[in-house]
Amino acid sequence: METELISIVMPTYNRGNVIEKAIDSVINQTYLNWELFIVDDASTDNTIEVVSKYINKDSRIQFISNALNKGANACRNQGAALANGEYLAFLDSDNQWYQDKLQKQFDVLNVSSLNTAFVYSKEEVINEGFINIVPQKAYSPEELKTILLYKNVVDTSTVLITKASFNSVGRFDETMPRLQDWELFFRLVVVYGLNGVCINEVLNTNILQENSISKDDKKFVDAIFHMIGKYKAYFRDVDLISQIINSTSDKAEYIVQKVKELYTDNFSGMANILEKAIVSTQNKQRQFDLLYKWQLKDKNKMYKKIENKNIAIYGLGKWGELLYRDLKDISVHIVFSIDREVDQFHGLPVETSSADCFDIEVVIIAVIDGASEIKSMLRPKCTGEIFLLEEFIMSTE
Repeated sequence: METELISIVMPTYNRGNVIEKAIDSVINQTYLNWELFIVDDASTDNTIEVVSKYINKDSRIQFISNALNKGANACRNQGAALANGEYLAFLDSDNQWYQDKLQKQFDVLNVSSLNTAFVYSKEEVINEGFINIVPQKAYSPEELKTILLYKNVVDTSTVLITKASFNSVGRFDETMPRLQDWELFFRLVVVYGLNGVCINEVLNTNILQENSISKDDKKFVDAIFHMIGKYKAYFRDVDLISQIINSTSDKAEYIVQKVKELYTDNFSGMANILEKAIVSTQNKQRQFDLLYKWQLKDKNKMYKKIENKNIAIYGLGKWGELLYRDLKDISVHIVFSIDREVDQFHGLPVETSSADCFDIEVVIIAVIDGASEIKSMLRPKCTGEIFLLEEFIMSTE
C-alpha cells in the first residue's frame, strides 16, 4: 500500500558518469508515489545534460542548479525545503537503491511508534572492488543510542525519515565537512531521544568514487573535532581522537593542532588526551607486528596441533575473518563461532554467548585486546583447549 508522497533529495556535483544509475534506481522503485529533487552544486561536467533527458520524460523529477558551490549538506537542505511529502529520503548520486527500498521502509515507518523518526537499512559498500556490508548487524533502537557514541552505522542514502522529525531537530549541519549522516542521526537519537529502526536487509549500494569525500582524511579529522566540540558533553574525547589517529596515517601534526584548539585553556587536559590516544596507536602497531609474523608462518606446521579437531572461533572481527580463511583450507571442523555483534558468518552457526562451547575440543580467541580476560571467562565453560590467537601464533615454530 502506498498512500503517502515520499520526497527524495539527490545532491550531485560532477557525477555525470554515474548519476544515471542513481536516477534509474529511483525510477525503478516498486513504490511509485514519490518526487525527486536533483540539486546540482555547480557541476562543471556533463551532469546537467545527463539529467535533462530524465526531467523531460518524468514529471516527478525536478532539477535545481546552483550557480555557486554550496556543499552537499546545503544541497540536501535545499531539496528538503522544497519537499511536498511527509517522508524524506536522500540518495547520493553515486549510490543505487534496491527496487523495493522505499516500499519496505515505508511499510515499517508507517506503523512505527510516534517516537520513531527514521528507518534505515544495511548497505553494500564497494571500495576498489572490495565489498563490505555496513552495518554488520541490525541494531535495536537502544543499541543504536550506544553505538552512535563511538561511530556511525547509518548512511544517509539508507534512510527514510519523517519530514517533521528532520525539521524539528534542525536539518543537516552545513558546517560538517564529512560525516553529516553521523551528526544528524546522533542528534536525532542521542540528543533528542528519538528512535531509529533498522531493516535487517541490504537495500542500498554505495560505490566509493576515486574523488569521493569519504576518502578525504583531512575532512574526516575536521569532522570528528567538529563533533567533539559540538557534543562534548556526550563523548569520551579519547575514543574519538584515537579513532582519528588509527584511521589516518599522515595527519599527526594536524591532529595535535586540532587538539590544541579544543583545549586552548587546559594544557594538561590536552596532554592527557593525546597520551591516551597515542597508547591506542601503539596498540595498532602491535597488531600490525602480529599480522606480519602471522604471514611468515608455515601454515601446515602452525595448525598441526589442532588437525582433525572440532573448533570454535571466538570473535568475528578482522582477526576472526583471517583465522577462518586459514582454517577452512586445513583438516579441522569449525563447528560454530561466537560473537555478540555479528549475526552471520560464512554460513556457520553464530552464538551470542559461550554457553555451548563445553564439548568443543579447541576454542581460539580471535581477539587481541582483552583476550586474557575472555580466556578466564571461558575456562569454566570449556573442557577443551583454549588458545589466544596471539600466543597461538607466537608459540608455533
